[in-house]
Amino acid sequence: MSHHILLLEDDAALARLTVDLLQQEGYAVSWCSNALRARQLLNEQQVDLVLCDVMLPGMNGFDFVSQIRADFRGPVLFMTAQTKLQHQLHGLELGAQDYLVKPVDPRLLLAKVKVFLPKAQVVNDVATSFSQH
Repeated sequence: MSHHILLLEDDAALARLTVDLLQQEGYAVSWCSNALRARQLLNEQQVDLVLCDVMLPGMNGFDFVSQIRADFRGPVLFMTAQTKLQHQLHGLELGAQDYLVKPVDPRLLLAKVKVFLPKAQVVNDVATSFSQH
């Protein structure tokens, strides 16, 4: 079973490149360009990791992650052009596992995803085993 990644990115060209990169590595990827649609998708599908931009139309990525944290326990990686230390700290304080500054080397992005996804599977397996008892 491949891991499912939700990509929240409003730059269509960058999103296509990211989706292609992740799919070549065997990941299932759903792409949303706004937080409202991403929220709907999280409610409809099993997602293992969220890869989230910060500057988005409507709701920003920080607010989105703040809202989903009550329900989504998987890893969150911010991928954004916001370079200020205060933004990076804020993202981590919201519970993100990492904060990647664009442009991100594709090898680094894949390495980060690979680090956090096996942990997501273990968490999901433990939760499943408890719910079956």
